[in-house]
Amino acid sequence: MDFRPAGCCCKEKVLEIACPYCCGRGCRNGFRLVKSQVRLDETGRIERISGILRPRFRCCRCHRSWTVLEPGGFPHRTFSPTVQAAAMRELAEDAGATLSSLARAFRCDRRTVRRWLHQTLKVADPGDAAGHPLVAERGWDHLSLAWLLGFLDHLADLLMAHGFVLEPGPSVAFLFRWQFDHFRIVAYLTRASPPLPVAVGLAVG
Repeated sequence: MDFRPAGCCCKEKVLEIACPYCCGRGCRNGFRLVKSQVRLDETGRIERISGILRPRFRCCRCHRSWTVLEPGGFPHRTFSPTVQAAAMRELAEDAGATLSSLARAFRCDRRTVRRWLHQTLKVADPGDAAGHPLVAERGWDHLSLAWLLGFLDHLADLLMAHGFVLEPGPSVAFLFRWQFDHFRIVAYLTRASPPLPVAVGLAVG
């Protein structure tokens, strides 16, 4: 696999990547090994990738270190955001979907699917998503979830139209990645994740 940042075509460009904190010159500083991560392949099927090497860099100016992620990668995740996005899309489109059915389909447990739902709701509502009616095991409000995913799709289109570079894929997945790349904000599943820091005027204007 080629884990070089998008646009890089030679080894020299990778070795002199810009610091995401101060835009200083970054130098190679080892690797970080990810034992395994679950993702979706090109056909939309679940796959587990083992032994992912992510290059580490250190800034010559501010001396901060960071990890360069491969396309579709995300830090501190067993399941990539693409899997989460696919599960939420199925939940919105299938009126018969439940936490249990999604857990079987995506090879995880019900608690994981519930965390995916909580986090997706957090993107739109910075309040307490645990009390949202969508979180209930029964009476899924599929139309509301479908509206939210549609809104995120529209938001992603607006960002790209205004010159923002987003990875291809589901909007939920690449908005999380864009949030991390530009603001170094990690969308954790085991704790409350912050809402996406985007200009409201851009979405409605």
